[in-house]
Amino acid sequence: MCRKPLHLIPLALLAFLTLPQAARAGQVLLMPSVTLQQEYNDNITAAISGGQGDFITTISPSLTLSDRSERGGGVLTTGLSHQEYLHHSTNSSTGYQLQGAGDFAFTPRLSGSASVGTALQVNPNSVDPSTGLFTTSTVHTDSLAAGGGYTLGALTTGSLNAAFSRQGYDVAGYLDTRQYSVQSGIQYDLDRVWRRLKVAPSVSFSREVTAVSTVDNTSATLSASRSLDQLWSCSLQAGGRYTHSSYAQGTASDDWGWLGSLAAAYAGEKLSANLAASHDVTSASGRGTAATQRSGGSATLSERLTPRLTGSLGGSYSWNRSLPGASAADRVDETTASFQGALGYEFLDLGGRSSLVLQLSYNYSGVEYHVVHNRSDQNRYLLSLVWRQQNFR
Repeated sequence: MCRKPLHLIPLALLAFLTLPQAARAGQVLLMPSVTLQQEYNDNITAAISGGQGDFITTISPSLTLSDRSERGGGVLTTGLSHQEYLHHSTNSSTGYQLQGAGDFAFTPRLSGSASVGTALQVNPNSVDPSTGLFTTSTVHTDSLAAGGGYTLGALTTGSLNAAFSRQGYDVAGYLDTRQYSVQSGIQYDLDRVWRRLKVAPSVSFSREVTAVSTVDNTSATLSASRSLDQLWSCSLQAGGRYTHSSYAQGTASDDWGWLGSLAAAYAGEKLSANLAASHDVTSASGRGTAATQRSGGSATLSERLTPRLTGSLGGSYSWNRSLPGASAADRVDETTASFQGALGYEFLDLGGRSSLVLQLSYNYSGVEYHVVHNRSDQNRYLLSLVWRQQNFR
């Protein structure tokens, strides 16, 4: 059962308004925008067989308010998104988002940050980017996060971060999920040993809770990041984890494993690219197992072909499977592949204050359900018109 998080709606605005005055004394940016999108989806319900296609029109107005000074700042984003189906009008829906975030330097050594958000996703049949799992339900999300950093020395910084989130689902078979996490680490700048190298040991704890399962995951990792030059950067993380899972039927299991990630990025004047791979434990997007082991990778490429024309390509692959001890009914073993391609042309650019962009894009998603030996494929063809206006105080 989804719970409408109306109590969170004023919190983001309150967080922004209650920032210390020094953090709100800079330049205020007000940016309204409107996106009008026409889409053809050849499998609107992500059906395994007999999928139905439809034309979908989406209009998404939004407003962003931000403020930045030497000691901190804040940003508040709010928006609506309405989808209208041509032949399946019962699927038409309206979603919303409200996100607020702020950061502030209390002293030259101590800094803090916080964020709060609530959202209703209007496109239920899509890949959850945070988990790699395909979701066929509308998702209500609440989130809270807070963190702080303290400069321990000229080249050493400590950090402590905590977060809470809640997902509610409308479709039977998906379970509301709560997520808690806390992470602490120390970053060392080893520039004197190896130019532009930073390393950071950290420990973290997370808990995923549904009505039928609870998964506690404790991990310790060591990460390293380095800017190779002005264009290239890379990062590496490796460590171990201990996971305890308990289930409503009275069973429990303990599991040890490894986790890690590898990423490389290129940022040129016209061309940018990212390549990443990871293995970890993540939320199960409403499945009864609460969490899954995930292995995957992604690649993106973007290039400004002319001063007004930009092209991009991207793809990702994810393999999610249940942790030991999950019941047969809750077992997850899925692979998800996705591909995106887009061309965008900027018609209007008035000194960076106003822009009008026309974008043509194609998205593919394919899911292999290994437990039931079936698969689902979805192709989306989209034409979007995006208008943005920047106003300064």
